[in-house]
Amino acid sequence: MNDDLRRSVDSVSCASLVDAMGRVHPHRAHILDLVSHAPNRVLFGPVATVAFLPYRDDLPQTGLGFAAFFYRAVADTPKGKVIVLSSGGCPDASHGGGTKLSRLRNHNLAGVLADGRLRAFAQLAGYGFATWCRGEATRWGGDTVMPFAANIAVEVGGVCIVPGDYAYADSSGAVVIPADSVRRVVVQAARIESDDARSAEQIRREDPAQVRRGDWCPPDHRRNPACRICGHGPAYRRRARPRGQARGRRGRRRSAKRWPVPARRGRGGCPAIARPGAACRSNRRRRGRWLHVGDIGTRM
Repeated sequence: MNDDLRRSVDSVSCASLVDAMGRVHPHRAHILDLVSHAPNRVLFGPVATVAFLPYRDDLPQTGLGFAAFFYRAVADTPKGKVIVLSSGGCPDASHGGGTKLSRLRNHNLAGVLADGRLRAFAQLAGYGFATWCRGEATRWGGDTVMPFAANIAVEVGGVCIVPGDYAYADSSGAVVIPADSVRRVVVQAARIESDDARSAEQIRREDPAQVRRGDWCPPDHRRNPACRICGHGPAYRRRARPRGQARGRRGRRRSAKRWPVPARRGRGGCPAIARPGAACRSNRRRRGRWLHVGDIGTRM
């Protein structure tokens, strides 16, 4: 992982990254209700996945254990990666603990994001990596769930996670960012942080009396042509016109077309039904012509 990318991520929050993801990609990317033994540790890095399933004793994967799938997932480049463990349909079961996950410390991984519970928070707190999961467990979960596959797409909290994605987690939640969009999303998140800071300053300077009247306009809005409060928007640059009037090419006002217009009988009207495109003779002396289809006419 590039150091510049890491420094850029350090200046934004999970909420800003989630908002930025919403502007770049329409799919769900945020994960909620995660806990950690050290909430001040931020997790960020490329993802390697281990998929869990409910335990069965008649499958080849049963006897492999967590270690085999861990090393398959991280391959030859473990440093800085985030190991993601799916729940296997058992989010309340233990998916690992301080002993198994010591491999993350030994190979300099960024941390673990588990859709299940983990054991031995006190032991995990002594490691330097970040840990985010569904909570702490006390009972061993090896007879409830088992690792089944490594580096495949998994689901965590309603989010599809693909190996190579970037995961970010802090005390507010987690977000998963596609690898091809991570720089774009981080830049967008930095802009959101800047906009939020500017909005907070405007809120600090706002006048409560003007806000109650509805005529408060922040000073920098006067450079915004779309502002409708300070009178600089497009709606205020147009001159008011009488209803039903439109401006001609050279500034003269002309009558707008009325569509459709009921045909009038008697003086100035003709009850006859003309073929499409034909003019009513009784209307020639009047301004414009009437075209009739049935009893409905159109003023030309």
